[in-house]
Amino acid sequence: EKGAQDVAEGASIPIRITQNHVTLPMLKPGDLLLGARFQETLEPLTERAEVLGVFEDGSPAIIAHPYGNGWAIFAGTMLSLAFYKNGDTHTGSFLKGLTHLAGIEPPVKVKGIQPGTDLEPRLLQGSDAKGLPFTILFAFNHTDQPLEPLFEISMQEDEYQTMDLLTRKRVENQYLDGQLVLQKAFAPREIWV
Repeated sequence: EKGAQDVAEGASIPIRITQNHVTLPMLKPGDLLLGARFQETLEPLTERAEVLGVFEDGSPAIIAHPYGNGWAIFAGTMLSLAFYKNGDTHTGSFLKGLTHLAGIEPPVKVKGIQPGTDLEPRLLQGSDAKGLPFTILFAFNHTDQPLEPLFEISMQEDEYQTMDLLTRKRVENQYLDGQLVLQKAFAPREIWV
């Protein structure tokens, strides 16, 4: 570690991927990721550490090192914040690749639409004042096209009451193979809660 440098609020920090690597299953050399908030040059301290990405000045930005049965990955910036703010495709691919590598499944799977379609599902889970659990699905159609996706939500088997919170109308659901399944026809740019 050579010390972090603050970066202007809202500025993006480009990182160029330098090699193919098992920890980067969705990226290739030359792909650019975006970081945010700070830039910290990293230093490989052992021969087993591998530089996977560099900042614009060529200094190490992402390092991977074998650890146990997996890998420790260090990034010299806030990749997830930059992805949240900018929605950069390559940064998203980097983060998604790490979840695949770790065997993490998303809590909501979207089917029935083309891969890469900009439909964003989000879950909010909590408990009401009586301590009863609830789950709210937010779905955002960021496209200018109508869509009719199928949502598969990983939940324990139970009888679920589902409703559209905006119209207060009941939404049909099925429970199949560990998934609560909902379907919705979206207008362009529609949000569903």
